[in-house]
Amino acid sequence: IEEGLVGRKSSVFCHNGELKEGKLTLKDYSSFGWLTLEQVLAKSSNIGTYLIAKKIGKSRFYDYMESYGFGQRTGIRLGGERRGLAPRSNNTREFASKCYGYAINVTPLQVATAYCVLANGGNLMRPLIVKSTLAPNGQVLQNFEPEVVRRVISPETALTMRNALASVTEPGGTAKLAAVPGFWVAGKTGTTKKIIKGGYADNRYVTSFAGMLPAEDPKFVCVVVVDDPRTTEVGLGGGSIAAPIFSKVASRVALVMNLKPNRRVVGIPLASQ
Repeated sequence: IEEGLVGRKSSVFCHNGELKEGKLTLKDYSSFGWLTLEQVLAKSSNIGTYLIAKKIGKSRFYDYMESYGFGQRTGIRLGGERRGLAPRSNNTREFASKCYGYAINVTPLQVATAYCVLANGGNLMRPLIVKSTLAPNGQVLQNFEPEVVRRVISPETALTMRNALASVTEPGGTAKLAAVPGFWVAGKTGTTKKIIKGGYADNRYVTSFAGMLPAEDPKFVCVVVVDDPRTTEVGLGGGSIAAPIFSKVASRVALVMNLKPNRRVVGIPLASQ
């Protein structure tokens, strides 16, 4: 989107659930045909994600991956932070895997700061834990101000992405259970096979949902990660496991922050883009 190569309504053909390119084979969980970028996100199509990412090529894809902070410590003032693994690779299989969240290792904090880029209009921020330090008498000894690390995307691209991610929590999206009554919610599910003994395990997952509220002017970002959920009551996916937790947490945070519900009409996009 930032490069002007696609927009929210740009379409890609998702090969009815199975794409073969030479030695590369990609599969979706369902048979999708033509999908817009917005629908690729809403339906969580691996094939669609790969085809969109392929438009900018490996080099620029990895530039953006690094610009969002993946593979780097955030610089938070706490010990023990990991940088994760986000290596560049010319291997097409690895590139395709990275497009939809495999072959890469990131921390929840990195995901949160990346989503904050979309929420605040395009800037990667250094996370703050301490706002200020005080003397015993209450005197402020030191204040810690928000710090911009770099600009990643334009405000216009950030808004377009929030519009697109809002469709994920609408009926037909993978995270309709992340919805919060009275608010527009923008976010994305994550469902990845858990690595056990050096390989991806069957029926063992790490599920997640990363989102923000209200989508038109976000006041907070929340990332929920559930490692290895065990239940037979619902499917083991981000939309069924992590999304409902986000909904409950976000509802309470909105109440504490005294955010006023302002969504009166269902189905109206945040902005015309």
